Amino acid sequence: MTSTRARVRSVAAALTAAATIATLSIASAQPALADTNVSLSGVNSSGLIGVPQTLTVTAASPDAPCGSILPPGASIFTTVVDSPVLVGQGTFTRCVGNAFQYSFQWQPGQLGPQYVTAQVLDGTSNAMRSAISPVTTTTRITAASTVQVGVPTTVTASVTANNGSLASPQGTIQFSIQGGGNIGSPVALNNAVPSTVQIQWVPAVPGQANLVATYAPTPVNGAILTTCGSTCASAPDRVQVTGTGVNMYLANPPTFTVGQPNTITAVISVVPPSGSVRFTVNGSVIANNVPVQANGQAQTTWTPPTAGQFTIGANWFGNGGLTAGAQDVVTAGTAPAQADRITVAPQGQGAWSPSATYTLGNGTSITFTTSTASGAPVTLTAPGPCGINGNTLTVPVGNGTCRLVANSPGGNGFGAAQATYSITLVPGTQRPRGTIPASGNIRRNTTITLATRANNVTNAGQRMKWSVTSGSNRCQLQYPSNGSVRLRARSNGNCNVRATAPAISGQWNRMVVNRTYRVR
Repeated sequence: MTSTRARVRSVAAALTAAATIATLSIASAQPALADTNVSLSGVNSSGLIGVPQTLTVTAASPDAPCGSILPPGASIFTTVVDSPVLVGQGTFTRCVGNAFQYSFQWQPGQLGPQYVTAQVLDGTSNAMRSAISPVTTTTRITAASTVQVGVPTTVTASVTANNGSLASPQGTIQFSIQGGGNIGSPVALNNAVPSTVQIQWVPAVPGQANLVATYAPTPVNGAILTTCGSTCASAPDRVQVTGTGVNMYLANPPTFTVGQPNTITAVISVVPPSGSVRFTVNGSVIANNVPVQANGQAQTTWTPPTAGQFTIGANWFGNGGLTAGAQDVVTAGTAPAQADRITVAPQGQGAWSPSATYTLGNGTSITFTTSTASGAPVTLTAPGPCGINGNTLTVPVGNGTCRLVANSPGGNGFGAAQATYSITLVPGTQRPRGTIPASGNIRRNTTITLATRANNVTNAGQRMKWSVTSGSNRCQLQYPSNGSVRLRARSNGNCNVRATAPAISGQWNRMVVNRTYRVR
């Protein structure tokens, strides 16, 4: 009996020692959850709705120096009234000494003072105050440069938040014609970035119409988040209303030389190009049934017999009985003139070449810088479905072709000149309106916000659909009553999350965004 009791006591002591060793081993493998020093920087004392602020989080723990363990999660919270709300997870960037450093793009979505804090392990930073104000906007309107009387044409208005804001301005647009009254009633903007709206306008009379869009902001959850700035109205977009809807013009050399062949070019805005052109000089036919090429141009040559002025005419005959005409008065002399040299380039990019074809997606807006060798101003027009307002070209559709035409009147020893650029239109790229937290580590039993209700849409205004493609036993999607989309980390391991939005035929490509989160 004594030996049996001794053996029991011996086994119990061994088990106790083993448990102690195991406990020590587990404790040494885990980072200490005490004395974590967390600091936060990058919060602006004053900010604007939707304008991202780049935050930096630094966390140092004496028992878990950077490089000795995987980076723990860094959670960012904002407090508006009294309860902190998790807005996302910081992305680990580097080790600074023995401290972990994270970056986070915070996009304010509420007005008034907000207090931002960061939490890593058991440590919480001091609260940083940022007073958020409404952001101003810019309103634009675009339509085809040439439209037809009695035929519906698409007119697009967009409202863009300024200062790099990712906010989607909410409200209505009133379309109107300068000097001609309103076009219908106010129309609500969508949830895209920028916010847009389209109407079908039926021109009633031929001539020039200056279209204007006027923005009226509406409250979001009782607050006006975006304002008009200096004006609620767009700059006018000039549209030529014709009987056929086809714009035609002649692109002739600045001067002609007696006895030398000169090329006469007619440019027709019909899409796709079709039909033929008849050329005349002083009313006499010099070329007939000249086919329109794929670039929308028809050309012939003419040799001036004498010096003086001549009236060159061109008449286009297209499919379905459509016609158009143009004429130009030119001067023939005995000495050739040097044509002006035009340069057209998107801001911050290289110059475009008239011999190249460029591709632009739906929703694209490009502002050009222009110059000439003569120093004369350049006038830009955009035959086809693209819109032009000053030097800004806007693509309102995702298929077809349009052209950008640059004209210079010449001067200072240079003659008038023209350059034409071909543009192929393609479906645009959808992207989330807000910022989805980047792939990385998240702590078990925590919840992160993937998208707020306002940001759970693409730049095309489509709602995003979410799914956990793998690791559904580790992460769970949640859809609270406030309309946001959240992810709950349940157990250790990787989980893959996907956000999708369907394509819009001929306008927008399908969107797929993947994220991988490691639960620790």
